[in-house]
Amino acid sequence: MSAVPGRIVLLVCALLHGTSLAAQVAASPAPVSPAIVLGAPELVFDFKAGADCPQQRPDKEAQAYRRDDGKVVFLVSDAENYAFVGDTLEAVDFASDCRRVLSPPPASSDPADFKGKMWLMNAVATPQGTLMGVIHNEYHGEAYTADCKAAAAQDRGAQPCWYASTLLVLSQDGGKTFDPGSIRPLAIFPYQYKPLQGRMAYAGPQILSHRDGDATPYMYVFFRIADNKTSNPALTASGQHKGTCVMRGTSADPASWRMWGGTDFDVTVANPYVAGGADPQAHLCDPVLPFNSGPIRYVPSRKEYIALGGDQGAWVYAVSRDLVQWSAPVVLKTGIIGINDHTLKTGTTIVPTLYPALLDPSSPSPSFETIEGRPYLYYVAFPAMLTGQSANSDRQLMRIPLKITF
Repeated sequence: MSAVPGRIVLLVCALLHGTSLAAQVAASPAPVSPAIVLGAPELVFDFKAGADCPQQRPDKEAQAYRRDDGKVVFLVSDAENYAFVGDTLEAVDFASDCRRVLSPPPASSDPADFKGKMWLMNAVATPQGTLMGVIHNEYHGEAYTADCKAAAAQDRGAQPCWYASTLLVLSQDGGKTFDPGSIRPLAIFPYQYKPLQGRMAYAGPQILSHRDGDATPYMYVFFRIADNKTSNPALTASGQHKGTCVMRGTSADPASWRMWGGTDFDVTVANPYVAGGADPQAHLCDPVLPFNSGPIRYVPSRKEYIALGGDQGAWVYAVSRDLVQWSAPVVLKTGIIGINDHTLKTGTTIVPTLYPALLDPSSPSPSFETIEGRPYLYYVAFPAMLTGQSANSDRQLMRIPLKITF
């Protein structure tokens, strides 16, 4: 079986006391990239259409957290937000445990409400002890207007009326469920939605509970710009560069969060639907990575971080010492295709794949944020698409054992 898109990124957090953050960044060149060896792909579970719980369909990066009662919750579902539970990550029940952890509010036709399709991406404990999750929220204009519906039918992969944002949500019962009444916007693209403008978003969030060496207990959220899926003249005209941005905050209060602006975490989030709003140009983030980053992992033995993602038909990885300054991406594997690749219509033997993510079943972290030298690379494969079937007819959760040598 073919492997999946992804890129692995290493960050070491070594703060220099008594200097500005910009000076710390300048004084902290990226370390040398590690050697990474891929093992043979393994099938974790096959989610076929027509199963007892079709909502189990994997549609995001694999993530996990431990509830207050010690049970492990595995998140990989689509916007129905069903999770899988087990005593350990390796003992999670994919076959019959169909447990919904988030029931979002009904979708709204008004993009200003930020109530679209919602994916619970992952969750960590805040410094105050509350379990906080981050949500990928998608508004789909084709569900509400004829022009968008016609455009989507012509080229579904382009998604010309797609507007996404990052939301936060809290659990009030130790991680068994998340309270939809606590949902609030966290990262918002500072321009309003316009039909047919293409993909516009601060989306695909991944949260990290802390950064090694921080005197202040910040949490960090990484998010992608428009998913990097297609070229978009409207996005270019906005002044927002593509890639992955990062923001940090100290609590579940969105007002405490700031985005990286190029020299410091000094960019505030602006809601473009608030009357008398500020200049959007003053509320654009500065990407810290030139590609789509997925979950961030910490390597305790190295005091370094690893982030994983995919870019332009390859797995790549890069390294950093501070979460904001990164080395150039290094290619790990080429020959990767997604579910909208044109070769699926012209002929290919490569199985389409999405959503690469690192997980270490032995991690002691409450949110599986740590890995060591032999983690797994999880991903979702779509083998039925090779025979002309839909992406939803058969989705396989796969994993590849990795050996990382520093």
